[in-house]
Amino acid sequence: MGPPRGQVPKVKELFRDDQDGEGNPLDLQREDGTVCELYDMMFTLKTKIQQRQSDGFFGAQTSLLLQQFPDRQAAVLREDMCNFYQFSLT
Repeated sequence: MGPPRGQVPKVKELFRDDQDGEGNPLDLQREDGTVCELYDMMFTLKTKIQQRQSDGFFGAQTSLLLQQFPDRQAAVLREDMCNFYQFSLT
C-alpha cells in the first residue's frame, strides 16, 4: 500500500519549505551590506547545502513523509531532491 493520494506534492512542498529556512533573503537585500558579508552568507549557504547533500538530509518533516512511500518511489523523490542540491551548487 502506497502513501495517501496527493502526497508527492506535499513532499516537494515540505522539502522546499525546509530549504527556505536556510537564510534570510532580506539580508541579501540590505543596502548597507558589504561584499564580504555577502560572500560570508553565500559561503555559509553553500556549505549547508553541501552538508545536506552529503548527509542525504532533506529536512525532518520531509524525511518522515518519505517513509510512507514505497522504497522505489521514495528513491525517485530522493534523487529529485539530490538533483536540486546539485543544481543549487552549480
